[in-house]
Amino acid sequence: MFLLFIGGIAFIPPIFWAEQIIAAHLAATWPSVRGTVVVSQTDKCRGHDDFRPDVRYIYPVAGNLYTGDRIAFGPNSCVSDTRAAEIAAHYPIGSVSVWFDPKEPQSAVLQVGDVLPETWSSIYWLVSGGVVSLLLAVWCLRSAVRAEQHFVE
Repeated sequence: MFLLFIGGIAFIPPIFWAEQIIAAHLAATWPSVRGTVVVSQTDKCRGHDDFRPDVRYIYPVAGNLYTGDRIAFGPNSCVSDTRAAEIAAHYPIGSVSVWFDPKEPQSAVLQVGDVLPETWSSIYWLVSGGVVSLLLAVWCLRSAVRAEQHFVE
């Protein structure tokens, strides 16, 4: 029963990430403006040896100046210091295209159309683990039912 529970739980984050993948594709239809990257560095993740890219930018919409830090849709995962530096280096300080939600201009993103590759990797491993857990749970339940039937006879 525990494996069945774990298998089911493993599918919850991919459902959330599916929503993020859809949002990334929808954001490609948002208007874009020229913004300015004001911070491009890496930060150490709390409680981990890993890092995350820290990219912050400002952008104007209808006379108002907004700030943003979303690079792409999906979780802002902790990655190796090398990978975090690669992502941050893709957005050096200076001019950048910023896509913003016309209904909520404070919601903006630098990368539209897809999520970071780390999101796809996480989805793969969680779904794979969920499938294995569910298969093991079914096998255990089936074995228990067979053992009980054999015991009754």
